[in-house]
Amino acid sequence: MHMWKSIALILLCLGMGCHPLQCYNPKDLDPEHLIDIDASYEAYPSHNVEIVIDRWGIPHILADNKNDVVYGMGYMHGRDRLWQMTLMRAFAQGRLTELVGEDAFELDQENRLITFNLDKEVEQMAPQDVELAASYIAGVNAAATQYDLPAEYAILGISFQPFTLRDVMSIARLQAWNLDTGFDEEMARQTVTDFFFRDDPRIDELLQPVSTRGVPVLTTAGETPTLFGSRRLPQYDTFEAGRAYRSNHQMTERKRPQRRSWLADLSKRFGRGGASNVWMISGEHTASGNALISHDPHLGHSAPGLFYMVRLEARDGTFVAGGSVPGIPAIIIGHGRDIAWGLPVSNADTMDLVRIAEVDDDHYEVDGEVLPYQRWTQRFKMSKEDDAEIRTQEWKVTRFGPVIPDVYEDRIDNVNQPYVLMWPAFFPADQRGQLISGFWDLAAASNIDRARHALEQLYVPSQSFGLATTDGDIAYHLSGEVPVRANAASTAMPRDGRTSEAGWLGAYPMHEKPILENPPQGYIIAANQRIVEDTDPQSHMIGIEGALGYRAERIHSVIADGIRRGQKFTLEDMLTLQDDITSAEALRLSNVLSILCMDALSEESTDHERRLCERVENFDGIFDVDSLGALAFVRLERGFRRELISRVFNPDLVDQLSETKFVISSIHRLLEDEVAGAEPTVFDNPGTPEREGAAFYMAIALRNAASDLETQLGQNDDDWTWGDAHRLSFQGALSRAPVIGGLFDLDFFPVRGCRNCVRADAGNHDSGDEVTKGAVFRIVAEMSDPPVVRMIGTTGQSGHFGDAAFDNFVERWDAVNPIEVHRPMSEIRDEQQGGFWLRKGFGL
Repeated sequence: MHMWKSIALILLCLGMGCHPLQCYNPKDLDPEHLIDIDASYEAYPSHNVEIVIDRWGIPHILADNKNDVVYGMGYMHGRDRLWQMTLMRAFAQGRLTELVGEDAFELDQENRLITFNLDKEVEQMAPQDVELAASYIAGVNAAATQYDLPAEYAILGISFQPFTLRDVMSIARLQAWNLDTGFDEEMARQTVTDFFFRDDPRIDELLQPVSTRGVPVLTTAGETPTLFGSRRLPQYDTFEAGRAYRSNHQMTERKRPQRRSWLADLSKRFGRGGASNVWMISGEHTASGNALISHDPHLGHSAPGLFYMVRLEARDGTFVAGGSVPGIPAIIIGHGRDIAWGLPVSNADTMDLVRIAEVDDDHYEVDGEVLPYQRWTQRFKMSKEDDAEIRTQEWKVTRFGPVIPDVYEDRIDNVNQPYVLMWPAFFPADQRGQLISGFWDLAAASNIDRARHALEQLYVPSQSFGLATTDGDIAYHLSGEVPVRANAASTAMPRDGRTSEAGWLGAYPMHEKPILENPPQGYIIAANQRIVEDTDPQSHMIGIEGALGYRAERIHSVIADGIRRGQKFTLEDMLTLQDDITSAEALRLSNVLSILCMDALSEESTDHERRLCERVENFDGIFDVDSLGALAFVRLERGFRRELISRVFNPDLVDQLSETKFVISSIHRLLEDEVAGAEPTVFDNPGTPEREGAAFYMAIALRNAASDLETQLGQNDDDWTWGDAHRLSFQGALSRAPVIGGLFDLDFFPVRGCRNCVRADAGNHDSGDEVTKGAVFRIVAEMSDPPVVRMIGTTGQSGHFGDAAFDNFVERWDAVNPIEVHRPMSEIRDEQQGGFWLRKGFGL
């Protein structure tokens, strides 16, 4: 591959006396003067654009109109984050092979599914979105032609391909794909039901709705919440021809993709799944009398981070500041003059699998009628070379949508019948919404009513928007299209494609979706927990998926306790809560795990195993870096889950099922039942005469945890602290590349927090607790007039390794000490790093 041949280029740069990556960084700016640049590109900008870059590397973009400030943002994205955008474009369109070669072929096939009907969506964009995107794209391409290309371009030996409208929409669709819910969950539930015989009670034990922990986003007045939902999940009557009833040893062996380590990391960075916290407190409970809002999205950590901070202001009244995503011409998280917002994953079920009654390779049956498959041709170019091999595949399409390609077979068994995916983004309607201008309308909203109108335009993904205004209002609104199903079958399971009732009838209007404005308790919390309880009529509309409710439970506890004590909250209190490292999960389960752990000990148990049990028993639930109990708790809780899934199912399904939220929620409930004296069937192997019980699986998890920690951290278990394992290094996409990989990451450092802490920095089994996900952006706002807002990303503004603004945020991000971006321009100019006048060219 060209990457490895390019090592000579790196060595040459070293011989020239410069850092091998700094050779490609943009030149330093003049802190005394802005640089004049003829940055016109095609018909853009319409007038001169001023960009002042502050001491943190954050651009403050000033222009005559909205289109020109968008052009300026595109210019800065192209200057500072071109490689990141290039990588996201290739990932979103299933074209990584054109950058790195054949190793990425399976990953490209997975991602190509995302692009179904993408061209149709581009054709039907609203005119205002096309206009904004065109201005933005011109700015990106102008910057790309005026600076040296990033070092990654030289290492991979690739040339710059100008960005297009399709590229912008593909990156936006990738973000939506990663945040919508239903696809992975239905695959996992089908895996569980297909594994057991129909009447096996373990199906009912494992397929329970995710617990809200008694703190849904919306509660019914006067209703007493319960820790676990009481309604049993209805069994889905899937059709016999597609269902396999089999015992454990008959389970189909599934192919697991084996990828180079850096491609696996890339898949996780841009892959599905996300979390976030947002909460709002009304002025009745704040020191200033103004509403407060706090938001921190939890996604994959990377270098550079996902978000790019920017402030945009125009003479036509446009104003917005916040976090943008390079490749998308909008501020995704931020504030306008009168409003601030955050947007956690909603977990509303908007994606449906449909099991197709296939007649033969060319036909399927619906309502008794045999229909031909349509074909969707895929062409994959196997390298960047002009004469590269082109691999062609013909994918099937039904009236419900595209058939899921075989590359997904490690997650869903489609041997008997194929599955189709339905997702609102796959079915664009002419100008039905404005994914770009909707965010601009939100920033311009002067009140909640206008904000609601803006949110109606955002059809994917389905997000939980938290809003706060200078009028003192706080609100929760569910955005995105939630489909109206044609029948009442459970949203949690694949639908029966033998009938047209598997399809959709449209989408629910905004006023019928969950809304909460200025509630009597004076605060709103949306931390990816389920929006409503099982008993709420809206539960059928939005499904039973959700994150484990522990973060919401902890936030609720802190705010409710403060209000009871008469506390008046401040911005500093919001930041303290963002940094909260007490786990409601650990407070609930430490006693349960310690009881099982002590029961699992035997005469053969080692001293290390005994001390792990003692540490869990004494754990206070606080995930600080020097905690001894935190690491013991995590290793035993996760080890128990993985061991149980491995033995109840088989090792091939551990990664898929043990990290699925409904499985974790069910196992936690079953563990509490076991300790309370019940005997859940899932802890009993039907193939043995005696009941094993949960302690049997804990004994294995305990041995494995002690052995793994001895290998990882050494024999001295006093060194087995949370910070020894729970470490973070912000890494670039090429950080795992041989020889040169070390140039593309930052040093590891210990990080406090945990998966279900409010500070949700988290690792996983594969990473050995090295942190891979967490708060990639932080924002808090006091909605005075004007608002006081502080925000920060993870690494820095620059995407160029070695640049001064590449990692200048890290310490402040770790300390939860964000920056006040919106300040008087006189202050910004006094300490500016420099900037540009993007001059409108002549003769165009």
